[in-house]
Amino acid sequence: MTSTLAFRLSLAIGLAALAACEPDTPNAQDRNLFAEALEQDAAEASRGYAEPAARAPTPAYRSAGAADPAPPTLDALTQATLRHNGREREYLYYAPPQAADGPPLPLLLAFHGGGGAAESFAATARFHDMAAREGFIVAYPQGLGRNGNGGTWNTGDGAPSGYAARNAIDDVGFVAALIDRLSAQLPVDPKQVFATGMSRGGMLSYRLACELSGRITAIAPVAGVLTLPDCRPQHPVGLLHIHGDRDQHVPFDGGRGQYTARLVEKYRPVKEGIEILRRISGADTEIRSQRLSDDTQCYYYGGGAAPIGYCIVAGGGHAWPGSEKKRWQEMRNVQVTRSFNVTELIWGFFKQSAKDPQPEAAGLRENVFDE
Repeated sequence: MTSTLAFRLSLAIGLAALAACEPDTPNAQDRNLFAEALEQDAAEASRGYAEPAARAPTPAYRSAGAADPAPPTLDALTQATLRHNGREREYLYYAPPQAADGPPLPLLLAFHGGGGAAESFAATARFHDMAAREGFIVAYPQGLGRNGNGGTWNTGDGAPSGYAARNAIDDVGFVAALIDRLSAQLPVDPKQVFATGMSRGGMLSYRLACELSGRITAIAPVAGVLTLPDCRPQHPVGLLHIHGDRDQHVPFDGGRGQYTARLVEKYRPVKEGIEILRRISGADTEIRSQRLSDDTQCYYYGGGAAPIGYCIVAGGGHAWPGSEKKRWQEMRNVQVTRSFNVTELIWGFFKQSAKDPQPEAAGLRENVFDE
């Protein structure tokens, strides 16, 4: 009998202890959660992607229904646009039933990878499933691309390598305007605004931590590094970074990998971005570690005004942990771990970091880091 996938959502961030059990073997329902293709960092990696057919907007509020409703489908997401700097910007969002008449709720911004799309990333990450169960608002913004061929983000690269960067698209301003729009329409808690993303989407979350730190509580980039040359946050921002140590698109140690996008000169090492946010947080230099799953180790810097940590997937490639391996990943022999669900891990980190921004106060060091 397989055990339940259980892990400490503090993931060595020292926030809240969870049971340490062996991961479940993924069942059919788990596989359905990640049925869509994972966006790829380089535009050429997403050739053949078909834009989703247009849909009429669906209402943001749904009937509460049963005590344990079925997970919302993609049709439960509302399609919307926002005009910013003379451009129509698109996004999808989901608000749980309690948003209609309840207290302020957290807002999670989830950014697709380079050359990808909001809808396909929503189908992969399924944050709206978590939002329905946990009671938060999630938005999937759409990046801009050339002739509709996938969306890109301006992550502040020293050497611009995508449509948004080459055209100096103000994605930071777009995100700020999107937060304003959603806050005007929905009960957004300004103290609980989070950002995550895959690959280039993760890189954008880093840039938001650097340039929008007054409005972003914490970030959780997956397979994306800091690309902004000069990162100077004005406020501490929590960080959980997840990365495979065999990533050949965005190498953990920086530089170029076998499948790094052609126009990218080189990437910074993962730990450079982590170190910048650690210093801003005021966290200790001492590092603690905890095993998250058979192939994943997490690390945590104690103290500080915001939790700082990262998880390394041994043998992991450029992937969203917990998803099914896609055809392009098969072709490139990309290892995709199924030992944990990164969507659940990220939300657990966000939820706990908002409740207890100072890990030391939880008094869990000895319990969590008992190596």
